[in-house]
Amino acid sequence: MRKHGIENFVMHHVDDYETRDAAKAGEVEWIAYLRMMRVKLYNETDGGDGTSGRKNSPETIAKMKAAHKGKIISPEQRAQISKTLKKFNEEIGMSPETRAKISERLKGKQKPLRTPEHCEKLRKAAIARDSHVTSDKTREKMRQAAYTREERKKLGLPSLRELKRQARLDKS
Repeated sequence: MRKHGIENFVMHHVDDYETRDAAKAGEVEWIAYLRMMRVKLYNETDGGDGTSGRKNSPETIAKMKAAHKGKIISPEQRAQISKTLKKFNEEIGMSPETRAKISERLKGKQKPLRTPEHCEKLRKAAIARDSHVTSDKTREKMRQAAYTREERKKLGLPSLRELKRQARLDKS
């Protein structure tokens, strides 16, 4: 808002929430939905608290790399990182079995090199994806995602998290 001026923004009241956590989750859902609908947003993050989804500039990344180079992580810090990641995996529903399957599938595979040619190929594929016509099945999913959490509960529709899980299962 500072960059573009507050007079260039329009604010709408879109939902009410009982708790702060529900409001944060609602913000994440609204931002995801509006991005899916290709609405131009000024959000740098995916919503809620923190900076999820924010992209750092190459200069900032270089500064962070320099600051951490040669840093040794203590066993206590490693244990805390492990604990946090395990908690995160449990919250998003990734079971130990799923993590084991992913690990097994990735063993022996080399990470792709991010050469300029490869990045250009990815960019062209993304442009091609954006220019396609949306199927009826996808439109129905978009309609379902537009309902608020309370409306989805009343109508017996799955949550956005469940829709995302189903979409991931459909792809594999």
